[in-house]
Amino acid sequence: MLKHGFYSTHWSAHLDTDQSRAFIKKYNIHPENPDDNIALGYDTMMLLAAAITQAESTDRRKIRDAIANMPSFKGVTGTINFNDHGDPVKRAVFMEIKNGKPHYLKTIEP
Repeated sequence: MLKHGFYSTHWSAHLDTDQSRAFIKKYNIHPENPDDNIALGYDTMMLLAAAITQAESTDRRKIRDAIANMPSFKGVTGTINFNDHGDPVKRAVFMEIKNGKPHYLKTIEP
């Protein structure tokens, strides 16, 4: 077991934002659960739904264009923007492992 270390992730249940608190409450997420993939998967589906709504279509090219032209998307993992290459630009959450357990350390915004 790793006693001490650091890592970066997309989200922590310890983030104190309206979106994070609502997500934790709605899906009964336990702060001890370090799995950030739950929130990232949720944001992915919500971003896709927003793009389909904006495109008014399920055509993949129209969805891709809607995502590329979306000004920003506010999700559980933070605000997501896309650069000119289609890559997401978003915050990074840093965690510290103490005595084998992850603890929120800090967030760095782009």
